[in-house]
Amino acid sequence: MALESTLSWMDYSRRERRRVMDVMSLLGEQDAVDELGIGTVRDAFSDLLFPGISTIQTRARYFLFIPWTYIRLEQRGVGDDGARVAARKREISLINGLARQDEADGVIGIEARNNLKRLPSEIYWQGLSAWGIRLFTGSRGQYHQHLDRHHRDGQSRVTDEHLRAPNWHQGLPDRPSHFPYRASFDLTTEESRYLMNRISETCTGSLLWFLLMERGSDAPDYPWEHPLLTEMPPALWTQLMHARNFSTIMHGAMLLYNFYLAQDNDDGELMSRYAAGVKASWSELINLGPEVMSWDRKDFWRTVFAQNRRITHPTRSFVDTWIDLACRWVDRGVGHMDLVESDTVRNLLAHREWQIKRKRARLSNQRARERWGGASGTSRLDFRWRVARTILRDILQPLEEEADA
Repeated sequence: MALESTLSWMDYSRRERRRVMDVMSLLGEQDAVDELGIGTVRDAFSDLLFPGISTIQTRARYFLFIPWTYIRLEQRGVGDDGARVAARKREISLINGLARQDEADGVIGIEARNNLKRLPSEIYWQGLSAWGIRLFTGSRGQYHQHLDRHHRDGQSRVTDEHLRAPNWHQGLPDRPSHFPYRASFDLTTEESRYLMNRISETCTGSLLWFLLMERGSDAPDYPWEHPLLTEMPPALWTQLMHARNFSTIMHGAMLLYNFYLAQDNDDGELMSRYAAGVKASWSELINLGPEVMSWDRKDFWRTVFAQNRRITHPTRSFVDTWIDLACRWVDRGVGHMDLVESDTVRNLLAHREWQIKRKRARLSNQRARERWGGASGTSRLDFRWRVARTILRDILQPLEEEADA
């Protein structure tokens, strides 16, 4: 695909996407529910582009908050149930410590406080391993049990602040003396460099790594709109184009799914809004048409299966069928209302939903449809970019401020 073609699509797509977003904003808050069973493909690209990042993470400094919390417990010789209770207490104290500093944006549990069910350590546990910060390879529960053996083996007290237990990377920056009772999301330059080094060593070749190394703190709506797109290594650029094509094509299917639900509920207002969303999405796909028509889907699936071999045959069959159908209709110049009124499209989406949900499928079960809230799975796939760009900004900001100074 020519660079000039890519750039012209980007300019056009921003205008079209704004139209889609204006339409969809009328529907209220959207969600990322996987109604059509494409989450395994989505997650393959998410893990490939942004390893260690999940949709429910918030800020970068939690990658330090968690090891600081547990290293302190290891230093005190706390194990198993004691560690479980003490860690929770300190993570709740962290919420209060952040709140005291007027930190609210991104504080996990700011509303629930003592009633918080999913702690930050659970949310960041896998990411800590992906970035090589957590060296212990088991779950949090296994880690708590491991601490008892760890202490019985004569490592119950680490008196030197600069010595680190083998459960965690030994290069971790020192914990602030007032942590967790006073805390901030602002990274120091030392902490920023540490996280960059961890990502550089463990995530080389990913989009996360590239944007950090190139200091790409820009935050467009989607990663394929980033101004550094033309400077990416060819392999990374290809991965991102695969992700872009998949996101663009599948968004239409998700909007059509919601249109049919509105139609079955005889909700004329929602039908009108979703039809407008389909129109804007279809216009974007038509503009992208030549690039989608020449899309190397064999390489697309090679990329997906290299990341996740557990993609099922029904999932691949549905994705391929939808892409074939969309490309064929783009090539013929079919209008968006032809999709909306197509029995072929509706039957394909209804069959796919039935494959996943059986009796709970909304398109074939009125009682299930009655529980539909008006918007389900309408969000455009961005492969965790919304979270990744916040974490990128957190890491790069101290280094940019240092350079400005």
